[in-house]
Amino acid sequence: MKRLNDYFFSISQKKEIRHQMSLCGKLEAMIGNYFLSGAGIPDNDIQILYYDSKVGFYDSVPLVKENIVAYIFENENLAFVREDMLSKVKKDTEEYELVCVPVTSFETDEFYIDIEAKIPILFENIIWIDDDFLNDENIEFDFEAFDIIDSGEIYINPKHFSVLDLVGALQR
Repeated sequence: MKRLNDYFFSISQKKEIRHQMSLCGKLEAMIGNYFLSGAGIPDNDIQILYYDSKVGFYDSVPLVKENIVAYIFENENLAFVREDMLSKVKKDTEEYELVCVPVTSFETDEFYIDIEAKIPILFENIIWIDDDFLNDENIEFDFEAFDIIDSGEIYINPKHFSVLDLVGALQR
């Protein structure tokens, strides 16, 4: 498990703009074979980066699960990037100062977070509930947490979660 807090706030404060165009423009128009879904949409905190090396420069990248290479939280300069694409994405986005967090799978629990430590503002509205008491009879039952869980609220267990859990909680 990777401690997600270790990736926060590790970027330098942007003293100068090092890039001349948007991330979307560079990836789609200059490099090609990319599609950045959600770019340019106001109040959209999460962008999905698709890549397909087999399409022609002027062809559309198929928006299928297999082509998702990263989830980018642009306002936080944080990107969860598939390990097999990590070096390419880092190279293609270097002037944007993205902190690239490698992931084996977007669906696998690979992260935990210390919610008592400083976390990005974007993550402050997430409901964090340690629900391990549901599967371990040695842990005291948490009736207050169970009421929230039972209500259908979307939440994340801070002890173990996936990128898709995080994305789902933020898009609620």
